[in-house]
Amino acid sequence: MVYLSQVKIFIYNYALLKFVYRLLQARQSILGLERLTTLRSIKIKHLPNFRREFSQFYKEGKISSESIDQALLVSQVSPDPQQWKQFISDMLLWLGVLAFSSAVMFFIAYNWDDLGRFAKFGLVQVLIVASVFVYWLWGKKDNVIVRKLADVDCENANVKDSVDIIGQAALLSASLLLGVLLAFYGQTYQTGADTWQLFFTWAVLILPWVFIARFPALWIVWIALINLSAVLYFQVFIGILDGIFSSDEELVWVVALINTVALIVWELLENRWKWLSETWAIRTLALISGTSLTVLVIYYIFGNWSRSLPFAPILWLAGIVLVYIVYRKHKIDLFMLAMACLSGIAVITSIAGEFLFDALSADFAGFFLMAILVIALGAFSAKWLKAIHKESFGEVKAFEGDDSE
Repeated sequence: MVYLSQVKIFIYNYALLKFVYRLLQARQSILGLERLTTLRSIKIKHLPNFRREFSQFYKEGKISSESIDQALLVSQVSPDPQQWKQFISDMLLWLGVLAFSSAVMFFIAYNWDDLGRFAKFGLVQVLIVASVFVYWLWGKKDNVIVRKLADVDCENANVKDSVDIIGQAALLSASLLLGVLLAFYGQTYQTGADTWQLFFTWAVLILPWVFIARFPALWIVWIALINLSAVLYFQVFIGILDGIFSSDEELVWVVALINTVALIVWELLENRWKWLSETWAIRTLALISGTSLTVLVIYYIFGNWSRSLPFAPILWLAGIVLVYIVYRKHKIDLFMLAMACLSGIAVITSIAGEFLFDALSADFAGFFLMAILVIALGAFSAKWLKAIHKESFGEVKAFEGDDSE
């Protein structure tokens, strides 16, 4: 127990020191103690198909083998040490925020009997106010810090991103701590409310901060709270859609519909608000939505849910077509296409298995045919994805890997 307490204290101190370090780092950048070159301020993700062009230059001999390493750094196709430092610093900042919020919760839970009621609530509320104050100080576009940044030349363009990150991290911390405060309130006063009400109230209360932050990670947290509150709601009110779906099916349908709608809205607003252009967030929503629809189709194939209407296969097929149109014709995203291929393999394999083992009562031969089918589908998908990659990005033999942002 003593060891656990020491670990919590270490996490708390680490999170606090890391947060203070980032504040001081941003202030030093404003004062000109840390300057970035103009080239590093260029965002490589704004240069479409740059990898393909770079590969073409190399093939045509415009870039020699001796200067390839320098060209990779100058073009930012390969991250330089400064970019790796910034990436690690940002990652530690987010881990520090999560560790800080968790440490507050564990600290109060561990000292529940020793702390009074007002001490518990006062500690969390003071930290929430402090987080909002940090955002007000570092995240507002019209404060004195940002006005100083406006006078700095383009060499310090990345400093604005650093200040924005600090403000976003502060609102993320405030949002998480608000959930801790609601949990302590329910535990202290024993309100008797259902669990789904806690998460739904949490989502409603942080919604203004989610809008203000303009931060994809915070939106993902909000969508996760909506998912969780909806699932818990349908677990309490079992069979509320009993005339359409079975009780177990309701949960999967709720998750599928919420995340599908969120994905569509996100994609529609991406061109209007550039800060939504985070591929990991879009892929996360697509992964949850696609997995839910695939599960519904598989259960429909095997007939485990007798009340299932043919909505699942129709929506799944429409989703596959939309993925092909959007991520193959409109913009190339191999991850999305690979996920669609995996979903298609799962559905086709399920149909084949249902036919072989149920209709034909195949035994050993059925497993053999299923193995051949999976291998064939996997090989075809890999070949198709490789052809798309070659067509869209060219053969990049000189360098490998992703950009670090």
